[in-house]
Amino acid sequence: MPDSGEARIAKALGLKEPVYRLLTASLNAGHDPCWVSLGDPQFAELFPDLFGLDLLCEHMVVEEAIERRRVNLARLLNQAGHSGLSAEVQSVVDEGGLEDLSLALDAVTVEGEEGISEKSPHTDFQASLRCNPSVARVLRRRFQSDAVLEIEVAEGSVSTARVESLVGSGLLCSFNPSDYLLVRMAERRHALKVGFSLPKEVLKEVFVNVVEGWPPQEEEVYWKLFVEFFEAESLPRLVQSARARLKRQAENIVLQSAWSYLGRQVDRGSHQGFVLGMHALNAKEMVLALLDGEGEFLRSVGVRLDGENLVEGVRKFLKTEQPTMLAIQGDGTTRRKTKPLVKALSQGIPQMRMVQVPVPVIRTMDRELARKPSESRLHHNERHAVMVARFAQNPRGAAFHTPHVLRAMIPQRSEINIRRLEKFEITFLRALLASRGVDVNTADRGRLALVPGLNPESVLRERSTAPFRSLADFQDRIGLLPPAWRSACTLVRVQGGDEPLDARPLHPVYYAPLREALEDSGMDWRAILASPAKVGDLAWEKVIRDRGWSHKVISVIRRGVSKRRRRIGGWSAGRGTSSLRLEGLEVGVSLRGKVTAITDYGAFVDVGARREGLIHISQIADEFVDDLKSVLKIGQEVVARVLDVDIETQKLRLTMKSASAVDKPRPPKGKRRREKHSGRMRNRRRPRAGHGDVQRDSQRKEKGQEEIDPTNPFFVFFSSHESVKGQEEDSGDVASS
Repeated sequence: MPDSGEARIAKALGLKEPVYRLLTASLNAGHDPCWVSLGDPQFAELFPDLFGLDLLCEHMVVEEAIERRRVNLARLLNQAGHSGLSAEVQSVVDEGGLEDLSLALDAVTVEGEEGISEKSPHTDFQASLRCNPSVARVLRRRFQSDAVLEIEVAEGSVSTARVESLVGSGLLCSFNPSDYLLVRMAERRHALKVGFSLPKEVLKEVFVNVVEGWPPQEEEVYWKLFVEFFEAESLPRLVQSARARLKRQAENIVLQSAWSYLGRQVDRGSHQGFVLGMHALNAKEMVLALLDGEGEFLRSVGVRLDGENLVEGVRKFLKTEQPTMLAIQGDGTTRRKTKPLVKALSQGIPQMRMVQVPVPVIRTMDRELARKPSESRLHHNERHAVMVARFAQNPRGAAFHTPHVLRAMIPQRSEINIRRLEKFEITFLRALLASRGVDVNTADRGRLALVPGLNPESVLRERSTAPFRSLADFQDRIGLLPPAWRSACTLVRVQGGDEPLDARPLHPVYYAPLREALEDSGMDWRAILASPAKVGDLAWEKVIRDRGWSHKVISVIRRGVSKRRRRIGGWSAGRGTSSLRLEGLEVGVSLRGKVTAITDYGAFVDVGARREGLIHISQIADEFVDDLKSVLKIGQEVVARVLDVDIETQKLRLTMKSASAVDKPRPPKGKRRREKHSGRMRNRRRPRAGHGDVQRDSQRKEKGQEEIDPTNPFFVFFSSHESVKGQEEDSGDVASS
C-alpha cells in the first residue's frame, strides 16, 4: 500500500503513521490484540483498554477497505481516461464519495426506460445525471449538511412515552446517533415512521449552479426531471449510506456504555455470606430464596406482600441465618414492593449490600443453566429467585459459566450485529481474565479456551501427567509458535511455581530487562516483589536505550510486578464513569455535551469521553466570533461534531460549524503563504505616526490592481507579466526591510 494511503488511514484512526505501521505489522504477524494491549513494549500504555483497541481494529478494517477501493478506482479511472477524477479520488474520505466518483465508469446511454418521457433530450438528460460524479458529490455534501430527519408516530400504533420522546424533526447532522437504535427498533415494530428529505430550495440551488445540459427556456420541465431523478435514484443511496453510518456509530456508543456498565456489575468477586434472592410475581406475591456462602441453595418460600406480618414472616423464614446481601430482580414491581422489607432487614447490619439483577440476565440463566440436584424439585418461580441470588453472589462465575448473560445486559442488543456481540463477549471475558490471570494448573476448559493462541485440550492432557512448574516449562511442553506464545502469556499464570514473576501480571518479555536493571542497581528481586514502587528507582537508562523502548515501559513493569488487580477498562478505569473511547469515535460523528470551561482560545466540552473535547474559537460558528462568552456559557448543552482525534495524546477536537462550512475548500497553500507574507511586509513598511508619505500610501490602496479581461488574446502574456512583476516587488520589499 502506498505511503500516502498509510498516512490517510493513520490520520483517520487518530494515529501517527509509524504507530499504524507497527500495529498492522504486529497483527499481520499473527499476534492477538491482547499482546498489543497488554504485552508489546512498542505500544506501552498506548492501548491500555482492550475494548478500545477492539474498536480501533474495527475502524481500521473499514478504513483499509476504503483505501483498497480507492486504489482500484483510481486505476480504473485512469484506464478510462478520467485522469482528473483519478486525482480527486485521493481527497475522498469515505466510501460514499468513492461511490459517487465511480459513476463516471457507468456512463451509458439509456433508451426506452419506463417512467421517463419519450422525448430523447429528456432521456439523455436523466442518463447524464446518472453518470455525473460532480452532481452526485454535491448532492451528497449537501445531504450531509442540510438533510432533514423527520420522525413521527405511525398510523394505528399505540404511542408510549418512550416513543414520544423520539418524535420530532431536525437536521440529520444534529441527530444524536445514540438514539438511532431505539428509533430503528420502533420503526421495525411499526411504531414510528422515519423519513429523510432534502429541502427543495437546496435542490433548486444544486440544479441551477451545478447541473448542466438543460435549456433555460425549459427550466421547469428539466427541474421536474431532476427532482424525479433525485427522489427515485439519488435519495435512496444517500439514505442507505446515512442509515449505515448511524447504525455503526450507534453500535459503538451502546457497546461502550455497556462495557462500563458490565465492568461495574460483573467485575467483582464472590460474596462470602448468605444471599437472599427476591422475585415479585405480581403486586401481592413474592418468592424468596436463600443461598449460603458457597452459592448452594438452602430453602425458598412464597410470601404475601400485602400481609401485615411480612417482616416477621421473612425473619421466621431466615431462622438463624442472617443474609449480608439482598439480591432483587430489577423490574419495577420488585423494586417498589420490596422497599419496606429491604429497609427492615438492613437495620442493624452495616455491611448489608443490595444488588439489582436485570430481568434478561435471570431469563438467560433460567434457560441455559442446568438444575443442580438440590434444585430438581423447585417450581419455576422458586428457581427464578434462586437465579437472582446466584448471579448476585458470584457475577464473575456466572459470566464465565453462561457468557450470554453479558449480552443480556446490553440495551438494544437485537439491533446490533451478531458478529459484534460475539466479539464483545469474548473481549470482555478476556478483560476479566487479564485482571486476575489464568492459572494453567487449575483453570477449567472454558477459561483456557479464552486464552488467545491456546488449545485447551493440549493443556489439559499435558498437565494431567505433571503440573507446570513455570511458564518456561509450559512453553517447553506445549510448544506454541512465537506469536501464539506472546499472546497467550498476557493471560496465563503459574501460581506457586519455580519463577515468582510467573504469578504476577507481568509478561515474560519484561523478565530479562527487569533482571538486568536489578543487577545494574545492585538490588535483590525480593525487595521489588515486596515493594513494587521501587521499580522506578532502578537504573533503567541503559536497559531502555539498548532496546529502543519508551520510558513508559517502567510504569508497565511496576504495575506488572504489583499484585494490584487490573480493573476493567485499564488502570484508569476507576477515575470516572466516562464510557466513550476515542478509539471508537469517527470524524464527523455528532456528540452532545456540556460546556465545562471557556478560555480565550476556545471552549472545553464534556461529551462523555475520558478527555474533554476542545472547540477552538474558529470552530464555534460559521461566522466570526469575537467574544466566546457571548455565544457559550458554562453548563450549556451543545451539539458538536468530531473534527479530529489523536489516540496517542488522547486529544479530541470538535466543531460546531455546519458541515458545509467545515468542508469549504481553503485557498492553495502557496497563495495563503504569499498573502500572509505580503501582509507582513506591508505592516513593516507602514510609517509610524507623523512619518512617511501617508497620502501616497492611501492613493496606492485606492488605485488597486487592474483587472485583465480573460477573453483578451494576450491574457496569458499579461498574467505572466503581472506574476513576474509581483515577484520582483516582493523581493524588493524583502531587501528594503
